[in-house]
Amino acid sequence: MITLKELHKRAGNPDLDHWTGAAVFSLQEAALLTVGADPLEWPSVGHLKTHEHPNWRYAAIGLRTLCHEVCTGEVARADVTRGSDTREHGKWLLIPN
Repeated sequence: MITLKELHKRAGNPDLDHWTGAAVFSLQEAALLTVGADPLEWPSVGHLKTHEHPNWRYAAIGLRTLCHEVCTGEVARADVTRGSDTREHGKWLLIPN
């Protein structure tokens, strides 16, 4: 299994700090941010595939998983937040509630 650190490294370690203040993310945005793709530059997971982004498969699987969990009620909501243990790496975490 690949780690968030490895996904972001494959994506060129993008600066996603401008997303820190966002209170709500769509499922699409959460999937993109998780794999190191800025939703302002990549409007959808489909665009990642079209342009051969190195993490497009992980984003597609992540989006599908998020949709499944929400639709089946496994999670009522999912927060994308910065964890204190990952702040030094500037990586995003997906934490189901």
